[in-house]
Amino acid sequence: MLGGSACRSFAQGHEPRPTERTKLKTIRDLLWVWGNPEMTKAGPHAVATFAEASPAQRAQLLGVPNVVMAGNGIPNDDPEADRLSKEVAEFPQLVWEISADGTGEGRPFVYEQRMAQVRRLVDRYPQIQGARLASTGGRCRRLLLLVLSTEAET
Repeated sequence: MLGGSACRSFAQGHEPRPTERTKLKTIRDLLWVWGNPEMTKAGPHAVATFAEASPAQRAQLLGVPNVVMAGNGIPNDDPEADRLSKEVAEFPQLVWEISADGTGEGRPFVYEQRMAQVRRLVDRYPQIQGARLASTGGRCRRLLLLVLSTEAET
């Protein structure tokens, strides 16, 4: 279960070490695009149809190197989560929005299955830097970004 003081302390002390892939070189390296896979409409897109572009197309349109996979977040379906991750695998840093385990409204503030799913994705896509909690029902009023690292700490 993740709640209460865990909201304040879970991410503390989990900063990933910089690697050649994640070292920041320019201000552009700090920019992120908000991607909503569920809003994607097939076909080529321009700035005028930005909202209908896939997360990868949005990043390309704006020249932004990093992607937040937001909206409905990671689907409960592992093959679909893998497919969506593969679509943005070319970008150096990714963050997935996650929701609590289960489906529907009023589900408990539990993330065991979801974090296991994120871990499986990180094993395949090491550019996933973290997970952002979706609507938390007021349990954590600030944005909580869980920073993930697959590298051993020294």
